[in-house]
Amino acid sequence: MIVGGGSGTAVLADLLRPHGSIMATIQSTFDDGGHSGMLRKQYGIPAIGDLGKAILALVDEKLRDGELYKWLSYRHERDGRHFDNTVGRNEFLAMSILRRWAERGRRYPEALIEALDALRKELGVEPEVLPVSLDEAHIKAFPKCRPSTIKGQDTIDNKFRHEDILDIELDPVPPAQRPRLCERAREAILGCDALVFAPGTFWGSKMAPLRVEGFKEAVHKARKSGVLTALVINASRPSVWTGLEDPNACLERYSASLSTSSRNVVLDAAFCNSSMPSTAAAGLKWLEQKNEVPMRCVPSQFVREFITGPFVDWTENGPKHNELFAEELMGWVDRSR
Repeated sequence: MIVGGGSGTAVLADLLRPHGSIMATIQSTFDDGGHSGMLRKQYGIPAIGDLGKAILALVDEKLRDGELYKWLSYRHERDGRHFDNTVGRNEFLAMSILRRWAERGRRYPEALIEALDALRKELGVEPEVLPVSLDEAHIKAFPKCRPSTIKGQDTIDNKFRHEDILDIELDPVPPAQRPRLCERAREAILGCDALVFAPGTFWGSKMAPLRVEGFKEAVHKARKSGVLTALVINASRPSVWTGLEDPNACLERYSASLSTSSRNVVLDAAFCNSSMPSTAAAGLKWLEQKNEVPMRCVPSQFVREFITGPFVDWTENGPKHNELFAEELMGWVDRSR
């Protein structure tokens, strides 16, 4: 099962789908940027953009000739750049949620899951795609450089390096109700063989699900029954605003946040994609201008404090580097069961 909070979940799901081993994906619903953020403000619905991406990523190759899939995944070109049909996909899910609100009441909490299940059924997707919580909230960060807090995933992820943030918390709506783990997400965590925490921005994608009430408890309970846990880090991910992800800092902070005590190691493995795909030409150009180089993941001497098993630094380059990375990850899962 894959857990994440951004497009990294969909990318990883697309890579692991051919192995036929994905039972479910769990996504954060607290994004407030882009078209998802606009729909949140306009209709008061959860962030649905990454949930829709995950469903499309799980559609079998043999079923991708259908008209609905073609429309939802349509990519158009403008000024030499390609864009996917984000607006159409998000509006499709939003209307499905709003229709259920109209039938059963505006705050009918299961409307989101029912809309996702209906879309999965239409596209022939078997793995569940679930929100981490059905409760509405925004991410609030505590930066090192300011006495005040910063609100909003879009601002936190795109204008601050993750090491410049001390911590985050979820600011619930309404204020008295802390976001709770979705019951179906909890059942999926307890029923899987392995939990893979997807790559993505550190605070918005990786850490936000950990702040949901009941999430860490479900992970710890799953590990006691033999469920494997692995963290995927994309060390070569360039960002115009936040630079490169420090693999060692990411591993240390994530492991500490997921653990309940300093002696409780929760991660069984870490996989760091240190390769730089050819599609990141724009990112490489930006790095050259900043006099930076792609960051190699050199494990710190304390790495064994954070994981119980292997630390894989994946440096394979070439057109199939991501597919080979997925095979490496699934090979570890198969060997460790």
